[in-house]
Amino acid sequence: MNQKIIVVSISLIVLAGIIGFLYPISVTEDKETLVNTDQILGSKWMLQTLTINGQDILLSDKTNITIQFDEKNIVKGSGGCNSFSGEYQAVGEYQITTTTIEGVEEHGVGGKLSFNSIAQTEMACIEDNIMDQENQFFETLNQVVSFEVISKILKIVSEDEQTVLSFESK
Repeated sequence: MNQKIIVVSISLIVLAGIIGFLYPISVTEDKETLVNTDQILGSKWMLQTLTINGQDILLSDKTNITIQFDEKNIVKGSGGCNSFSGEYQAVGEYQITTTTIEGVEEHGVGGKLSFNSIAQTEMACIEDNIMDQENQFFETLNQVVSFEVISKILKIVSEDEQTVLSFESK
């Protein structure tokens, strides 16, 4: 009887290992090797959601907040009213592999991100609190410490992970 329980237990453990290998859960990270951050370059990223201190901010549909990164560590974009540019530092620290509900495997990277010397134009936009929204966006850029990009989604996150900018590549 005990031998039968041991054989069944070992079989279940082997089966669980095979299933885990064939169907990995959500995200795997390899933090041993620095990785290339090219996935953030070139695309025009459009802000989809803005979360500040854990609270989602309703975005005006009258503006497009964008960000673009180039290979010379220059960042530029639009806060919805004013244009901005400056410098950024991105260090890829880990690779990400996810499996979608449809079973499609997607690859991405994550790592550290910081912005320096962000300058913006000084136009005044008076419609629907656009300036408040833009100020929140620029304040959020000063708080970010990391990024993750998978497929066409870029998430820029604060140290406490309560402030998040989520962009989609257009």
